[in-house]
Amino acid sequence: MNKFDRQYLDLLQDILDHGVKKQTRAGEVLSVFDRTMRFDLHEGIPLLTTKKVFYRGCIVELLWFLSGNTNIKYLVDNNVNIWTDDAYRYYRELCEKHNNDLQYYNEGEGYVYGERKPLDKEDFIASVQGECVEQFIFRDPKDGQFYQCVYTYGDLGDVYGKQWRKYGHSGFDQIQNIIDTLRKNPDDRRMLCVAYNPDALCALDGVALPPCHVMFQFWTRELTEQERLRLVPEDELKKAAEDWTARMDELNIPKRELSCSFSCRSQDGPLGTPFNLASYSFLTHIIAKIVNMIPGELIYHGGDCHIYTNQIDGVKEQLKRNGSDIIPKLKFTDGKEFKEISDFKLEDFIIYDYNPDPVIKFPLSVG
Repeated sequence: MNKFDRQYLDLLQDILDHGVKKQTRAGEVLSVFDRTMRFDLHEGIPLLTTKKVFYRGCIVELLWFLSGNTNIKYLVDNNVNIWTDDAYRYYRELCEKHNNDLQYYNEGEGYVYGERKPLDKEDFIASVQGECVEQFIFRDPKDGQFYQCVYTYGDLGDVYGKQWRKYGHSGFDQIQNIIDTLRKNPDDRRMLCVAYNPDALCALDGVALPPCHVMFQFWTRELTEQERLRLVPEDELKKAAEDWTARMDELNIPKRELSCSFSCRSQDGPLGTPFNLASYSFLTHIIAKIVNMIPGELIYHGGDCHIYTNQIDGVKEQLKRNGSDIIPKLKFTDGKEFKEISDFKLEDFIIYDYNPDPVIKFPLSVG
């Protein structure tokens, strides 16, 4: 078993051994508080091998976050349905909340005011793909005023993409600010992104799901000349150079290493944690590529780390497995320039040395 899987399985065992049994709105859990894991990204990415991780879905979701999008259409179009149940539940909650204040479009009549039953899930997904809209008219209990809300099927409220790229009332782009700071002042101590926005959570219609991974921060250090030399292509090393520092600068060899620390308020250990570990390793690689650095360390901070009691059998199965001794790796499409976030496409992510054990089907709960 590789050291990345070992760390993760140690966390699962810790929860089984020391978890406090709690009743939550999403079901009974075993819960521990405040756990940390560290992964050296020079060695590879923390993509678990003791069970197969849906890394394609992880990449699609990350690109969706980074685009600033908060509608599941992009995910559905890419056959990634990890947010579909949340979006459908949120839609039904909106319908129930504004059931008597629903204005809907009826061909030939235009917008009609009155009650309308929610669509079933199949028709809901079709409406997502068709980019259909509804209009809700509702009264704000705080001031008694009526407001109109245009809902596009598949909207989730102000979830990750909105907070990352257009935070709060100012619309501050936290991701672009990090990239700009890394380029101009890589030792800055304010290179962080916050997803938890109480104003969004307390808004009239809130969000489909409060953020679980609530904050991440970047940190850099200068590489030594020897570390930079190890990055020089072999064919270039065979050539003589009077001044290797100057030659490495000509070759645009990275001068810095980028590390990322991310924090989660709530962690479904069997399902959420593996996904988040992969996602933030991908994110660190993306940002490092854009600013011409190399990935350094990924540090995980889990707040409420839990296992649902209906997941325990699956956890015990995973704890028996050995996985692969080899740590999976990530590289991007050779020969392509990556200058901005928008340059990355799903097909640019090349995962190799990934030989996982079979999938384990864990029940999913929303917490």
